[in-house]
Amino acid sequence: MLLANRYQIVRMLGEGGFGKTFLAEDTQMPSKRLCVLKQLKPMTTEPAVYQIIQDRFQREAAILEKLGEHHPQIPKLYAYFSDAGQFYLVQEWIEGATLEQIVTTQGILNEHTVRKILSDLLPVLEFIHSQGMIHRDIKPENIIVRQADQTPVLIDFGAVRETMGTVFNSRGNPTSSIVIGTPGFMPAEQAAGRPIPASDLYSLGLTAIYLLTGKDPQTLETDPHTGEIIWQPFAPQISSDFAAILNQMIRSHPRDRYTSTSQLQSALTSTQLPQSGTIALSSRSSTVVPSSPSPNRSKLILAGIGTGGLISAAVATSLLLNRNNNPPTPIVQSPTVQSPTVQSPSPSLPATPKPSIQASPTATPSARPVESRSPNPTPVATTKPSEIGQAISVPVILEGIAGGQVQVYSQPSTRSTAPHYGLTGDRVTALRQAEGDDRELWYFVKFSSGADGWVQAVQTRPINEPPKTPEFPRSAQLVGQTPGSRVNLRSAPSASADAPSYGLVGDRVVVLNQAQGDDGRIWYFVEFPSKATGWVREDLIDLQ
Repeated sequence: MLLANRYQIVRMLGEGGFGKTFLAEDTQMPSKRLCVLKQLKPMTTEPAVYQIIQDRFQREAAILEKLGEHHPQIPKLYAYFSDAGQFYLVQEWIEGATLEQIVTTQGILNEHTVRKILSDLLPVLEFIHSQGMIHRDIKPENIIVRQADQTPVLIDFGAVRETMGTVFNSRGNPTSSIVIGTPGFMPAEQAAGRPIPASDLYSLGLTAIYLLTGKDPQTLETDPHTGEIIWQPFAPQISSDFAAILNQMIRSHPRDRYTSTSQLQSALTSTQLPQSGTIALSSRSSTVVPSSPSPNRSKLILAGIGTGGLISAAVATSLLLNRNNNPPTPIVQSPTVQSPTVQSPSPSLPATPKPSIQASPTATPSARPVESRSPNPTPVATTKPSEIGQAISVPVILEGIAGGQVQVYSQPSTRSTAPHYGLTGDRVTALRQAEGDDRELWYFVKFSSGADGWVQAVQTRPINEPPKTPEFPRSAQLVGQTPGSRVNLRSAPSASADAPSYGLVGDRVVVLNQAQGDDGRIWYFVEFPSKATGWVREDLIDLQ
């Protein structure tokens, strides 16, 4: 089968709700290079919707091209085209094995290896988020360890699949009819259609837990009191520091997770393991427990397309990590066992030497709570937060910074650690007030989730105090956590209202009106230069 008079299909790699994925040969290249060809089928064939899908497809393809050209751990986009009502992406073929395949064939990985994988992936996510993108489907089968250099590569972005799900809603406006992500690996805010960069960190954390335990997230129980996932009994050999990091990555509320890739990287660096020689993604060691993957896991993607397919033989990954202020950990060495070979359709390559596997020693799991680390925190008080300042009990609303985040500190000082953040519009209770080291007023606040900490009083307002009403029309700018990221335009002042269109962080708009939404927040009705209009939350608007 020859597509576009150029791409010769070698075999199918996967099939999903929106199309198929093939391994293909580019017949117009001298090398006859292999490539991944994704066939995407829209949910509707209505002419009006089809044109919208086509426009969005071109835009998303341009983004994929930019990402692949500027980062070596993202597959390059070679071409895109449409034919017979279907859309096609032609991407770089990554020779290697997915993390899911590695765990399935070889067993769970040790802490050293998983730390290395996380550290290698964080720069990729930082780059993606800096471009205003959120991957939305991070999971073991969407990460390939490239055979050439043993580097993890991130594949299968969700934005194009979302485009294929475009339909008209009951009001006649185009909207996406699907949620992108994989059950178990995606957080609640993503399942509700509101992903943020911290959503990717959540998925990455559960991916790491899968590598350590061999357990799909859906098979793990949750704490009945906190709602947090219980996974540590299946990985007793993991250090308490690393367990704390993973626990913070997978907190149910975004404000309790790491707020950025750099913050997570700092935590990993500050808790490095002792140098232990070479760690291999190879065969099982004496401490490796074979995983029991669900046979239907690949079918759990919501409206996704199976990718990855059959990849080549096992890949060896080496890493050297150092840990400060800790004595060397003894290493148990076991003989190397040859792993089964997975056939690859590509030409044979020289086999990668496989060093001996070095297993991590077993450690007693720690029961201490998760701690967040800020770079070089400066303690400012030894008194408990509940004993600082004057006791009060005042309900307030967080507000005051672009992008919606309000940092929550462990002490009334910006020099202390900041284990949490709230969002503009969050209702909290101020329990104490005190003068901070900046001589400004601070509140010790408690969230409905039970989280607490200090916030600057200037970033709060009493619930019974309405915000100042500006004069309209008024120029403004869309704001957010990441430049260029999407800002949904709602048909009504409500997060549950339809979002027929969106703008981008940095876009200039004109504010025509304001109203209080059903969530208690202020919403602004904005107009773009294109005359598109919609409602935007107060935390996503910077009034000029």
